[in-house]
Amino acid sequence: MGEGNVCRKAALSNLVHRRHPKLSGFAPIQRSRLSEISPEMVRAYIAKRQADGLNVTSINRESQIPRRILRLAVEWGATESIPKIRMLPGEKRRERVVTLEEGGALSGCSARAASVRRNCSF
Repeated sequence: MGEGNVCRKAALSNLVHRRHPKLSGFAPIQRSRLSEISPEMVRAYIAKRQADGLNVTSINRESQIPRRILRLAVEWGATESIPKIRMLPGEKRRERVVTLEEGGALSGCSARAASVRRNCSF
């Protein structure tokens, strides 16, 4: 294994164990190498966070972190495969209505952008 892979593995380990305290505090994942993290471990972590009373949105945001870390592990050659981590259904989405003032500002930006595109040749 090359020196670059060792550095990348160390960086990923740092992400898991130092940057995400909730994840690193979960013993099965904390004791595991990246290549040893299984779908069962991830499901157990999600079940624990549900038992802790977190809402679906919070759990899904937390779940994005190990997903990203594991995808980087494959991309950087630290592991060959990763477990599939699915988001929980039932996430509440916020809808926001744009005020008239914001709409006017967006419209102005859009008009300026169109003018710039017409006057530029790429």
